[in-house]
Amino acid sequence: MTIPKTRASDEGSYICSTDDPHPGHPLYSAPALILVRNPQLPEIDPSVQTVTVNQCAQIRCWLPGQPYATLRWQKLDGRLNEDATDKDGVLTIPKTTASDEGRYICSTDDVHPGHPLHSAPALVRVLNSEVPEIDPSVQTVIANQSAQIRCWLPGRPYATLRWHKRDGMLNQEATDKDGVLTIPRTTSFDEGSYVCSTDDPHPGHKLHSAPALVHVQNPSERPVVDPPEQTVNEGEPVRFRCYVPNESGARVRWSYGQPDSPLPPYVQDDRGVLTIARTDHSHEGEYFCTYDAPEESLHSPPARLRVTQPGGPPRPEASPADQTVKTGEPARFHCEANSETPARITWGYREADGPLRGDVVQEGDDVFIRSADESNSGEYICTATNQYGSAEAVPVRLHVTENEEPPTARVVPRVWNGKPGDRHQFRCITTGVPPPQVTWTGPGGSQLPDDVNDIGGGVLDFSNGRADLNGDYTCTAVNLVGEASDHGSVNIGPSLTVRTTPPGPRIVLTAGESLEVKCEAFGEPEPEVEWLHDPGPERGDLPDDFKPVTISEQFIRHPSIGTGNAGVYTCKGSNSQATATKDIHVEVVEASRVATVAILGGSTQWLEPGSPAELICAATGNSLVDRLQWVKVDGELPPDVEDHNEPGILHFANFKSSDSGEYECRGYRNEEEIASAKVTVHPTNGGPLGAAQVEIDEPTVRVVNHGDSIVLKCSVHDIDQPHRITWVHARDALRKTPQTAGYGPMLHLQRVDPAHQGPYWVFVEFASGDKLYSRPAHVIVRGDNNGANFEWALLRGGSLVRQLSHESSLRIKKADASNDSGVYRCEVEDDDGELLGAAYAAVTIAHGGPTNAQIVKFDEKSEATITCPVYAVPGAEVTWEKQDGSIPDGAVTSRNKLTIKEFDDEATGTYICKVSVEGQEIEGYVTALIYVPDTIIQVLLEASSESVALGDRAWFDCKVAGDPDAVITWSREHEEDLPDNAQNYSYHTRDPACGHVTGNRLLFVNVREDNGGLYKCHAQTKEGPLEARTVLNVGSAKRKRKHLHRNTKTTSRMHRGLPQKKKRQQSVFGSWFTSV
Repeated sequence: MTIPKTRASDEGSYICSTDDPHPGHPLYSAPALILVRNPQLPEIDPSVQTVTVNQCAQIRCWLPGQPYATLRWQKLDGRLNEDATDKDGVLTIPKTTASDEGRYICSTDDVHPGHPLHSAPALVRVLNSEVPEIDPSVQTVIANQSAQIRCWLPGRPYATLRWHKRDGMLNQEATDKDGVLTIPRTTSFDEGSYVCSTDDPHPGHKLHSAPALVHVQNPSERPVVDPPEQTVNEGEPVRFRCYVPNESGARVRWSYGQPDSPLPPYVQDDRGVLTIARTDHSHEGEYFCTYDAPEESLHSPPARLRVTQPGGPPRPEASPADQTVKTGEPARFHCEANSETPARITWGYREADGPLRGDVVQEGDDVFIRSADESNSGEYICTATNQYGSAEAVPVRLHVTENEEPPTARVVPRVWNGKPGDRHQFRCITTGVPPPQVTWTGPGGSQLPDDVNDIGGGVLDFSNGRADLNGDYTCTAVNLVGEASDHGSVNIGPSLTVRTTPPGPRIVLTAGESLEVKCEAFGEPEPEVEWLHDPGPERGDLPDDFKPVTISEQFIRHPSIGTGNAGVYTCKGSNSQATATKDIHVEVVEASRVATVAILGGSTQWLEPGSPAELICAATGNSLVDRLQWVKVDGELPPDVEDHNEPGILHFANFKSSDSGEYECRGYRNEEEIASAKVTVHPTNGGPLGAAQVEIDEPTVRVVNHGDSIVLKCSVHDIDQPHRITWVHARDALRKTPQTAGYGPMLHLQRVDPAHQGPYWVFVEFASGDKLYSRPAHVIVRGDNNGANFEWALLRGGSLVRQLSHESSLRIKKADASNDSGVYRCEVEDDDGELLGAAYAAVTIAHGGPTNAQIVKFDEKSEATITCPVYAVPGAEVTWEKQDGSIPDGAVTSRNKLTIKEFDDEATGTYICKVSVEGQEIEGYVTALIYVPDTIIQVLLEASSESVALGDRAWFDCKVAGDPDAVITWSREHEEDLPDNAQNYSYHTRDPACGHVTGNRLLFVNVREDNGGLYKCHAQTKEGPLEARTVLNVGSAKRKRKHLHRNTKTTSRMHRGLPQKKKRQQSVFGSWFTSV
């Protein structure tokens, strides 16, 4: 029996019968019962829903008992929206329009192919938007400025709208009129979220807008410069400081001539401190400090710099003073300008600028007689001219003769009052016919010591002044007729240098590290050392357990330094001759664990299985972290990762799904972990559902030229995976059966009322059949910001600069390497303050060129480490070279550091580090100099002339630099009183190199032979008594000659035909011969 199409009337009992065995006597089977049920139709949820225009509408359809049934949706009275998706029984219309209103049917023919089963119709109602809209959604205003927010209800221009503050009361001066909220003068109390509401569409049921966020910032003050003006001599250092009152973290920058113009060469801008190591006239002018405040760029009044040029007229000296040559021989005189500024030399015959005769010419600073004759005899006068005037040297005389002349010798200068390490030359000026041979001997006729060399031409060279070289050095001139000698006196005065280990002058430590700095002083006499520190006025912010730095003889120490210990500590050395100090600036950084190292890219990253990949961890400061190390938090690093690992870079040669997990980058300083950062890694085909991927647009390392502007764009989006999301709601705290509340990644509850209270869950079904339940959540309302709230921050030098921007894009104007380089972080939160994720990008900025070179200073002969000023992340290649020279032998390069084992004069100069990042090369410049003590009080000696003759007027100036109140006196060694022809007096002046000085002059109006000897200057200073000494070496007014006894035959042969020579005696010139 077959019933092709059952009906309800077919239900009942059926009996089968036959009478074949016994005709007429049928046999009956047991009854067969047929029950007819209505077919299982597709079910839908919700059956009725109301949405507003542009909102998303979703309807779910399923066939009970058949989870994999093929389901299709259709609109009864029209066509589906072109943007609608029909997937796995879920119909989604992302943005509804009025035409989407109507009835929708879900169908399947899986049960009876060709005979589809239809669901009941699902009704979708589309209403015009009844949610108040606002503009702007986020704004930042400056305190005391006005803030205004506009609210309106689309389609209802006359709706009654009211504003309220979520977390407080409205400002009493605020006005709420026609949907516009105006706060005329904002204060910090006005910061917060504002909501606009109306109940016009549904009286008693208020509609609320998304919150409007108002940020209030205090008005920024203009930057202040200190000092407002300076006048310095050319060659002196200059320092201007710029700061913004009440904003310690304000980032400022300097410009020259006018705001935002570049700085002149060799001017350094270091975090608001403008320094010039050696000024010249190109640095003179006005400097402006700019603070890029949130509201606008604020400029300081100009800081004025005046540069004066020290100097005076030249003091020319011509040599030799007297020269005798035979007829036809050449002769040459030299003129030394002795000018602090460029000078021009001219020669004249018999008078200044008088015409030169015959074949006499000027060659450079010399006058040269090619072939002398009687017409060339006489005086030659040297004139030197510079910008301050002209001066003439003492005339020199040329003698031309046919006769032999015994030699004369004169050493210039007669005295060298030098310092250790100085260079000097004595010149022995001789005359004689024939020209004499010149030899030099050391003190007491000894051989010349080390570093003292006879370099020919009568010049004795001292390459390195030392106290053990003190004494008289004798020049001896010999020819066939006789010999002569003279000497120059060496007086190497005291030296004093201070040195610290480590060298400083800037020492950066993290809080909790130990401090130890050693102070040493070197000089003659042997100096003493001490540490000085002024903690300043008593501070009320120091903790109860604050421990100051311990000062113990040569050392300052602290076992665990804190920010309260930061400051300037002064290393001081002193002896009987001078005092010198060196300042050590101790900076203490509370290195934030979250701001010292950062992993570039998102805090959660998806990597492609089977492909190479890498994670980059960067320290936010060049000197804070010694070492970076990667670890896997939930296991061991994969073996192939360890094989390819580099400091700061985690390489995956072939990423596998099993490599997923949480990785941590740890930063170490002195082998102690001080900071860390974590990243969660998933394969692109895996990971948590609904996870937000936060990222900053590529590349993760930005290379920017100095002064350029860049934009960093932050975005957040979901990771797509094949799944079905269902929201369920349990009312009355689980005591009632959960009901379906919606579908998809977003649940939209309209006109929320108490019935919506209770926990919500997300039920996720995968195509694989796996099912997951979330933890309970509460109502989600998406605002105009799409539920994503941005905050930008800069991680630099272990510190965190917050609230750079609350927009999705961050614009950096006029990028400055000293302020803007580092790692930028974008954090994204939802409207409930829940962190969705973060992303990191590094920005490295090129320096403006050699003119913006960073200046560093090192103690002479110390180990010097030069750090590249360009911010370089792991993976960047760094190479070094020296401008106008080569890197010193033995120097060691290690990525961004160049170490010179023994820093000396030859190592000074500008070094260039070239950093290759992301296929681009940028350069950084560092000028390395020898460190000069910050302050020094010393005695300086100057003489009127280093070659003093009998009858001359001569003086010695004793100057004390660094103490204008010093008292100065003179004495003569081994004598109680000064000579009776000596007098002394005090004065005050300004020295080009030393600034204000106090002086005392020892004056000899008419030098006598008995005035020669050692004189001492005594200075009573604020640091104690100091002294220095000088030598007065009095030379004869006439040439010294000495007869040489020669063989008579030899003389006769040389002067054949001449009468017999007779010997004469001359007390002044010594013994010599003449023909009679």
